[in-house]
Amino acid sequence: MASCAFGFAEQARLTGEIKLFEGSDKFLRDFIHVDDVVAVVMHFIQTPHISGVFNCGTGEARSFLELACEVQKHRQSKITEIKMPKELEANYQKLTKSDNMMLIASGFKQEFMSLEQGIDIYMKQLEGSCL
Repeated sequence: MASCAFGFAEQARLTGEIKLFEGSDKFLRDFIHVDDVVAVVMHFIQTPHISGVFNCGTGEARSFLELACEVQKHRQSKITEIKMPKELEANYQKLTKSDNMMLIASGFKQEFMSLEQGIDIYMKQLEGSCL
């Protein structure tokens, strides 16, 4: 499954429009850049005496609208709200956010990229590719 950032970038590139469900300013996710995930994995490779189940996220929830606006800065597009399909409404998760207490207790000290930093890096990578 493609990342939301990639999906939004592709929508903008192909149609000039990014489609979001109505209320996406209130649907929050803990978006994390892959480089930050790698840093967490490397932390545990370098500290093999630590084991357990750890969350991997920034610990900050941001909206899909914020994500779309960041993509929009790189791809000329408009943002359009669409109705959420009825079959998704009841089960749609409105908030995900990593609890990093155990990660921090394990000695992980690196700060995570902000949504803005991550999207800026990612969009520049996409612009340099064939997409």
